[in-house]
Amino acid sequence: MRESKFTKQEKVQILEEKENNDITIKEVCDKHGISISTYYVWQREIYSEENKQLNLNRSQTPKSELESENTNLKMLYIRLSEHNYELSKLLIK
Repeated sequence: MRESKFTKQEKVQILEEKENNDITIKEVCDKHGISISTYYVWQREIYSEENKQLNLNRSQTPKSELESENTNLKMLYIRLSEHNYELSKLLIK
């Protein structure tokens, strides 16, 4: 496979150009001398890399932090349930 004449940063800029301006993909491709299929390949490439980065950041969260947050949410749920129960008792009277 031959190497692209565009750097990764240039590819991102071309993709962002379409997103930031009110122009069609064909216009962007014609301006930069690339095919529409190349545009979509770059789009898939760049966005899949971004998703991998997001997933990597999530997976680096320590398990203890997640367990702690889960416990806090359970306690909040219990308090809200108790509060709801007390309010319903008041409304019944």
